[in-house]
Amino acid sequence: MVVSASRDLIRRVVLDYGFWDGYLDRPWEDFDDDPPELVTELVLLTAGEMSLEVRMLQNPNLMTLFLRQGDELLPELGYDDDCAQFLPWTFRWVELEYIARLAALRDVQLRHPGPLLALLSRFTPLTTDEEIRFARPMLAVALNLLSEGPLLPEPRFGPTLQERLAYQLDHWDCREPGSGYRWISTAEGWALAEAEEDGWDPLTIRSPGSVEFPFLQWAAFMNDVVAAYRATVDPGWRSVPALRTKTSTGENLDPVELADQLTTAGCDHPVVLRALRDPIDPLETLWVLELLYGEEPGSRLGNRLGE
Repeated sequence: MVVSASRDLIRRVVLDYGFWDGYLDRPWEDFDDDPPELVTELVLLTAGEMSLEVRMLQNPNLMTLFLRQGDELLPELGYDDDCAQFLPWTFRWVELEYIARLAALRDVQLRHPGPLLALLSRFTPLTTDEEIRFARPMLAVALNLLSEGPLLPEPRFGPTLQERLAYQLDHWDCREPGSGYRWISTAEGWALAEAEEDGWDPLTIRSPGSVEFPFLQWAAFMNDVVAAYRATVDPGWRSVPALRTKTSTGENLDPVELADQLTTAGCDHPVVLRALRDPIDPLETLWVLELLYGEEPGSRLGNRLGE
């Protein structure tokens, strides 16, 4: 079954005990019965002629990412399970940010930081100190948001928010000298390589020279994602006084005042206005300000973290 992603559906996946138990080394004998196999395909985001999709088999837990172009299913981008076969590392952090932001702008349920960040961080290696600093507060907000709402059916155990956050950051930390990874620009496109020549091979299909990863299609998809994200802003919005007179750091900027001025200028985008007036966290306001100013993802978070 192929369905569009929603906050509630992603929440059920990310908060389901089956999503985490293998990673937290919880033994199978803790189950009274063998868990059922559940297969779902989610359309996470469509941009241009392609869509990013994930196929999920739960219990055992397997997630596979791929692009679809029309009726054609392109080669796998990456996959991850709770056993011994996995090549998960697929996204650069900035790519994950653009994907999650565009999805949030299109669906009021998929707030950012929120469901897509929590789900796809599983496929995003953290390769620099800066990415670790950015990921910690972003993931904390995303997982906390997913923890809200009616309780999901859960057996005797289930990871706490702190368990999830600690595990995510530890598992995705790929900075370690000698066995860490780094993103490099190649003739094919951005690829993940070992940080040192004698280091470990990255757990990725997206390696330099790979003939299996669809580099050209991925680059085209990301170009369409970034273009659609930036096109959200009507040029007339940037003419409002609150944007014309403030510095790039947003010093002394009143988000509510900005929302009022945008409304007067004809902005009725529910996600933009909500992030300025009633954010789930200041981080939600920061990324919308980056959008309105035409800034790169993370520029305001870096200022907030004192970089």
